[in-house]
Amino acid sequence: MAYILSSQDVRITQQPASIAARLMALLVDGGIVLFVYFMYFELNVYVLFESESTVLIAILLFFLPLMYPLIAEVSTGGQTVGKQLVNTRVVTLEGGGPKLSSFILRWMLLPFDLFMAMGLGELCVFFTKRQQRLGDLAAGTWVVRTNTHTSEHPDLSVYTIKEGQPDSIPYPLARNISPRQASLIAEVLEAYNCNEVYFAAYKLKNEVEKIVGEAVEEDCFVFLSNVLQSYRQEASANKK
Repeated sequence: MAYILSSQDVRITQQPASIAARLMALLVDGGIVLFVYFMYFELNVYVLFESESTVLIAILLFFLPLMYPLIAEVSTGGQTVGKQLVNTRVVTLEGGGPKLSSFILRWMLLPFDLFMAMGLGELCVFFTKRQQRLGDLAAGTWVVRTNTHTSEHPDLSVYTIKEGQPDSIPYPLARNISPRQASLIAEVLEAYNCNEVYFAAYKLKNEVEKIVGEAVEEDCFVFLSNVLQSYRQEASANKK
């Protein structure tokens, strides 16, 4: 289990995905890839290789299923269909969403982890603290359980302004957030431990970053918590 502390001393817990969950996700995703190739065979897609005019299309179609893990993780913020079924997600070591380069590096090293060096890359899962394969170690990522991602986050009442609280405001431009937007952030934070809410929070984080004028690497929960705190501090200051 790993802990992340926000600037407001909010403790976020993350647990590595179990070996069984990762294996199940791998089997599901592998099955999807094999099914696509089976459909290629049934539809006689491979005849495209016989013509010079269609060989480029054939090559693209051949490699497209192999890119499925990359496309899925980039488009969903760290999940394939298999990972969604077992409630796991790829995140950075700090708990945030990986960059595109990290996703690409993980994907490029996947064949090495699975098939080369007698599966040495996957064996790293058993011997690393965060159960990382070589692709994760190189990309600075790990796979966590999403259904326990914020199991210890506190009640939102901790974000009310208290006597003697420091005047430092993490995101001063949070004053530009409307009351309705602040309410939406609060609702998302309350339900953040649900897997379905994580992707919504990820998109909300991107929108809020535009409002506060900063792109940050913080975990979604940490960032939204600090923005909500900033909004309430600004609102409290304006009432004085």
